[in-house]
Amino acid sequence: MICRDATPLLSAERDGPLDAAVREALDRHVEACPACRRIRANLAEAAEAWRADTAGAAMPDPAGEWRTLRALLRAGAADSAAGGGNVPSFTPAHRRVSAWWVTAGAVPFAAAAVWLAMLALEPGKPAP
Repeated sequence: MICRDATPLLSAERDGPLDAAVREALDRHVEACPACRRIRANLAEAAEAWRADTAGAAMPDPAGEWRTLRALLRAGAADSAAGGGNVPSFTPAHRRVSAWWVTAGAVPFAAAAVWLAMLALEPGKPAP
């Protein structure tokens, strides 16, 4: 095994177990290669640092988050129906503004495409 073959396997061994024969060949190579040994150590150090950083991270409760979101949406719909303005309603006017921005953004790209096409054509030579 050479370093070019070993390097992707060093990353892959972090994702899950390797085939026994591949694992043995990789271990033999790493034992003899200081560069790959350093890569394996760096990957192990990075994985440990990630575990340490994420160990204390609080994970939100998905069911609770959905309940909160539904309640906010219902409150916003009720507020919109009552004429309140705290929660934006997505009316057709909002969609028209979005479509206008998409169209306005497409114009420069179309102009650039025409300009590039003109550059690609040789003067005096008809297009194929």
